[in-house]
Amino acid sequence: MTKTILFGATLAAVIVASVFVIAEVNAFQTAPLGFVAIDGDATSTANSATLTVKAAADIPRFPTDYVNSQAIVGFGWADLGTGEAFITTIHPLIGRDSHQNPDAWHAHTASLTPIGTVPDDGFCLNSVNSTPEAGIQIQGDTMIVKARTSTLPYSTDDVNAIVGFTVVGGPGCGPVGNTPFANLAVQVNIP
Repeated sequence: MTKTILFGATLAAVIVASVFVIAEVNAFQTAPLGFVAIDGDATSTANSATLTVKAAADIPRFPTDYVNSQAIVGFGWADLGTGEAFITTIHPLIGRDSHQNPDAWHAHTASLTPIGTVPDDGFCLNSVNSTPEAGIQIQGDTMIVKARTSTLPYSTDDVNAIVGFTVVGGPGCGPVGNTPFANLAVQVNIP
């Protein structure tokens, strides 16, 4: 029983600390060009999807000072009609949430709601829906992601936005489903 209480207290402390870190994280900074999407594609067959993004500079393989100063940094392939997205993220600041590659790039699916003019004003992060396994390759300024088609929240034909993003505090965005967080916004990285 003591171990259970200690584990529960430790888990609660980690969650509270993570929420505080996101609230106090540096104000949004202009993202380095390696996190700015300038081109991309989403294609699929019956069983396999390939998502690609080309950044304005080489994409870092591991956390950089910028990554370590932000809650979450990543790339997303979204269907703006439904708000569903397949994203690749790197976020050592808020901790591990993936078994596949917890300290570096890994995949999630998420639901978003636009804030103002899409995508210039960003999006509220409504929920993180899954952590699918994906093959993520970084070759210079290009990221190539291979995933099972069944793990995508849409048909690749419906992808109408491919962006680099940084998650920042978003007052008024509300709770983020399936996480202990609230009031997070997805800010599109622009050059």
